[in-house]
Amino acid sequence: MHTVNKVPGFVAFLFVFSFLLSSCIERGEFNITAQNAQLFASSGNLMWYNQPCGEHFSGHRKRTYFSYLDSDGFIKVRAYDDFTRKYSQKSIYKQRYKDDHGAPVIHIIKKGKHKGHIAILISLHNSPLYLMLSKQPESITSFTQPILIDDGNCTYPSIIEDTRGDLMVFYKKNIPYAKDKWTRGLYTKISVDGGHSWSRGKELVNMGVDTWVYSAVPIVKGRTVHLAFSVKQPFMDSVKNVYYIKSDDFGKSWKNNFRKKINLPIREMTPIYYSPVKLETRVWDIKANNRGDVFMGFMNYDNNKGEIFWGKYNSANKWGYKPIALSTNSYYPSGLAIDYFNPYVVYCSENISGVNRITKRKFNFQRGSFEHVETISEPSAYNQVRPQVIENYSDIKLVWLEVNSYKDFMNYNTRIKAILK
Repeated sequence: MHTVNKVPGFVAFLFVFSFLLSSCIERGEFNITAQNAQLFASSGNLMWYNQPCGEHFSGHRKRTYFSYLDSDGFIKVRAYDDFTRKYSQKSIYKQRYKDDHGAPVIHIIKKGKHKGHIAILISLHNSPLYLMLSKQPESITSFTQPILIDDGNCTYPSIIEDTRGDLMVFYKKNIPYAKDKWTRGLYTKISVDGGHSWSRGKELVNMGVDTWVYSAVPIVKGRTVHLAFSVKQPFMDSVKNVYYIKSDDFGKSWKNNFRKKINLPIREMTPIYYSPVKLETRVWDIKANNRGDVFMGFMNYDNNKGEIFWGKYNSANKWGYKPIALSTNSYYPSGLAIDYFNPYVVYCSENISGVNRITKRKFNFQRGSFEHVETISEPSAYNQVRPQVIENYSDIKLVWLEVNSYKDFMNYNTRIKAILK
């Protein structure tokens, strides 16, 4: 399940919804081509569910803050200044062993008395979850000691913030049911003091014995949270279907796709998308706007073929899906990312002449379909995968992983590429 290898015929389906978003502006967009790509970290890893890895913040300074895991297991935090166009960097933590699931998650606190402080989520594969905070706002010079959030077997963390500056973490946690067997549920906790202390954990999703939840990084607008997930089926390896839930009160209560309140933990519900019989499905990305439209990306895959799709859920409670591209013999997990400011733009990892490269695709409203705009990553003998769009991007917009070798999640040789203005 967690090994990463070449799967002949990878299916990628990205969905975003097909209604015109008149208020959508490609803010900060610039021409990104292979000529803009540069080496960002000569040894570094990004994890597809551990996002975001970078965020632009305008406070006393205008900077992009970025966190990643290097090949020696150090978590590094980097700051790129828009004015000087120079980097500063600091190693803040050493993981106990090499594991790509140890890639950190970064968040810049935007509200309240902790505004500007940098929060870094730290975990490994099925390990306790910690948070480290910068001691000064907009500074990577010094961080707190790790603050324990959950001492269980946690994986794939993410963090969001509401309009009051309250923080909420989401993470998967193992629940043993037999020797070396477990169910993986989705949990949340809330902090009202800038991450220094955390509430009791709330079990949000548990779909039954031997199921595992795989959720995209949730998106928050005001105090409304949108969340999508797929589920590993019990007693088999296949991951199936896409589910969607939302909360209008920052996690106190949750509703299903039909806006009906649901009891927690969620143990069963109707998917918004059913996987084809012979295909697996993993949700990959989710975005939303202030009008209530939600945009989601996910992948279908098997051993023979692959496609990329786009879909949208609007305030009228309707879903729509559109295909993006065909990608066969693709490197798994290749990945996709919806643009932060324009959800009608998608960045994909597609197989081109036998090697995965990063492409940009954009929805053409006149034709009602997605079109290839450009291939971003330069020709290479190595697969280019796991694209991530920087939150609130400015000079640095897009990063991805270049895979020199990848035997499994503990044995790999990768580096990080980036697009700069």
